[in-house]
Amino acid sequence: PPPPPPPPQPLYSREDPVEKRPLEVWVDASTASSAEVLASALHDNCRAKLVGAKTFGKGVIQGVFGLSNGGALVETVASYATPAGNEINKLGVAPDEPRFFASDVLGSAFVNADVKAAKFEPLTCSAERMPPRDKAGASPRAFPTVK
Repeated sequence: PPPPPPPPQPLYSREDPVEKRPLEVWVDASTASSAEVLASALHDNCRAKLVGAKTFGKGVIQGVFGLSNGGALVETVASYATPAGNEINKLGVAPDEPRFFASDVLGSAFVNADVKAAKFEPLTCSAERMPPRDKAGASPRAFPTVK
């Protein structure tokens, strides 16, 4: 048999750990599905501030099932909710700070102007924003809800 793989190597950096730096997640009406799940997870776990406009609101998982006549049936098999328990589908995720991005209208040449306008302030979290946790510290809504 082949030898076992080497143990993982720790990563070191001279910089501050990234997880301690202020983080903004930019969202808008084009932010959909898994991007909404990630943005809301970072938000609800007090890791990031959401900035921009309300997201699209695609929070369902659909399965495609082949039929004997060659057709297909598309059925919703699950829906996503944020870690705090808020539904995403058809509602979207609201930003903490509404902001207009110049680069959305004027093009990618204006991204630097948008970055300079970002505040990157330390986050303050309220208890109602935090998702409920079990005794092991896991959120019971960390996975899609199956209907």
